[in-house]
Amino acid sequence: MATKLTPIYLTHYDAFTEETDNTDFAAVASSDKIAYFEASGRDEQFVVGVYNNNATTAKTVTIKAGNGLQSEFGDLTFSIAAQKIAWVVLSSGRFKNVTGDNKGNIVIEGASTDIQLKVIRLPF
Repeated sequence: MATKLTPIYLTHYDAFTEETDNTDFAAVASSDKIAYFEASGRDEQFVVGVYNNNATTAKTVTIKAGNGLQSEFGDLTFSIAAQKIAWVVLSSGRFKNVTGDNKGNIVIEGASTDIQLKVIRLPF
């Protein structure tokens, strides 16, 4: 079963938001190497942190294209070096699923459980 990520919701500019234990980096699920998070609003922007916890080997991560109008831009795949953290800004328009089993979710696939993720939703 996929790992459900809990985004850190930044509600407005110039305000501090504290992290909690449930917003820490979380590994993709061991069973299917998938993690997801809910994108409940329209036109949301997210920052996703990807940490490769492997000591020696680069790993790949794929942010799966959703099934809305902008999904034609396709998946976003990249390789991250061992023990490094990378950040990417995502638009829900491209990556959110609007129908099907993953409706309302953005899905991320890691090469192994070494891939750990954290999500931050930017304020409007």
